[in-house]
Amino acid sequence: MTDNSYIDNALSKIGNFTIQLWEKDKDSVDWYPIATGVLCSDDINHYIVTCAHTFAVEDGTDKIQGIVMNNSFTPLNEERLLAPDTTAHGKCDIAILRLSSETIKYIEDLGFEFLEKRYLGINLSVQHDSILHVCGYPANKTRGPIYGKDGKKLQIETISDLNHERRLFPFVFSSKLVYLALPYIDDANQYERHYLEKATHLLMSFHYKKISKQNGSRITLPKPYGMSGSGLWAITTDGNYYLIGIMIEYDLKESYMLATRIDYMTELIRYVFNSALPQSNIVPTKWYIDNTLPNKL
Repeated sequence: MTDNSYIDNALSKIGNFTIQLWEKDKDSVDWYPIATGVLCSDDINHYIVTCAHTFAVEDGTDKIQGIVMNNSFTPLNEERLLAPDTTAHGKCDIAILRLSSETIKYIEDLGFEFLEKRYLGINLSVQHDSILHVCGYPANKTRGPIYGKDGKKLQIETISDLNHERRLFPFVFSSKLVYLALPYIDDANQYERHYLEKATHLLMSFHYKKISKQNGSRITLPKPYGMSGSGLWAITTDGNYYLIGIMIEYDLKESYMLATRIDYMTELIRYVFNSALPQSNIVPTKWYIDNTLPNKL
């Protein structure tokens, strides 16, 4: 198997764990994309993990959030654990939805899968030269005909140069899904500048305009609005893939993307839902208890 095949094979699997999240007004028949979610399991419970800033409904609002498939909106009335984007929560900005058996079956019937706990990158080391990948749904690519109205699950298309050889800065893009490779930022000063802890966050460079391809041509990627909640993935040379973070922020002017480490999410799940997930040595339980537990709705 070539290096390209390793990445393409991993990508085809990662897409199955990636779902688009939508919102509508209570009395409206129209819905709009708001975020991306990652489907995962700890062998007992099943979850959708996304970002809190787009998937937290404020008191007094008539917003309903859910999944759109087959030209139909299905609400997600699930138990939610919210760690909002505040200083008290270290700007971790994570939302965890523990799913009911009915919702699990519905999602699986649509053709999606739940990531097994062995692919959660708990305690995974990220080096300064690591190239990471993000998979999600840019909102401006899904505002047209309702996604999935033909009843078929979207397939991810691989696009590189004409010879299908470019892997220096790999990405996959289709009209509904975008997949990128991002250089990891290891500079401690950059984290301090943004009031972040390296124990809980991962910074990546992201230049969405004028990406150079190996054949010399250049391409502009879609703006990543709607990709909050996307999974940040590491793909190893043997073709294994690991979820290592959840995307929570991007800044096009300063050319970066920001993710919360998956360890923060798994420690919350371990503590709040009494899960048997492996303990993180990167984000100790004491860290978020000292910063007060998130809201459980």
